[in-house]
Amino acid sequence: MVDKYRCMKSGVIGVVSSDFSDIEPFEGTVSLEGFELTKCIEITDRVELPDGSTAISGRAAEEVITEGEDVQIRDGSIGTYSTREKDLNYTEFLALPGEIVIVKSSAGTFAFDLIGSQTGTVVERAKFDLESFVDHHQGDNFWQMGFYGTGGNADKGVVYGDNVQKDGEVGGVLESSKINQIGLEHLYETEPIKITVTESGYVNVYDPSNYESEEFLRYFKDELLSYVQRP
Repeated sequence: MVDKYRCMKSGVIGVVSSDFSDIEPFEGTVSLEGFELTKCIEITDRVELPDGSTAISGRAAEEVITEGEDVQIRDGSIGTYSTREKDLNYTEFLALPGEIVIVKSSAGTFAFDLIGSQTGTVVERAKFDLESFVDHHQGDNFWQMGFYGTGGNADKGVVYGDNVQKDGEVGGVLESSKINQIGLEHLYETEPIKITVTESGYVNVYDPSNYESEEFLRYFKDELLSYVQRP
């Protein structure tokens, strides 16, 4: 059986405000508006990377109060009433201590606050310096580019193909626009790798499809970490 917690290779990047060496398991409960709400951090693995640093994988969850409406019968009358109940936010995460935390999706960014509180730091959703990243990979194949701010009638869009920057029709538009997402194929340690990265701090390794979390974090640290920026 494949351990799904070892196969995370995409997510939303959070940048850490200051150094910490580890993330400890945590569980706590608070009383709020008549509800008992529990928060939890669980560590599923710690792995030493080739450079001697530690990579951490884990899960985070928090109970929250949600409000809604429900149709009910009260005193012989049918009406719509406000409801309040407990719900659960959940995410998997990966971390390079003191540098970045990556959560599974934007719905998991609540874990930035949990991990920041546990480590005495601030974890914020990162920006990614696509302009410098694109410049560094001019000789590689960009198979996707999202653009905006063209100044023309077609203000934004996404193009797909091979070496889209070199296309005779859209290459000029891309060169004069701001880039907000890219898809890239290049070699990493002699192995082809296919990724997408967005300006707003999302990364996904498409291929190799069998990448495990440790390999993803090693690639991230070697190739992407230097382009991560504070918001």
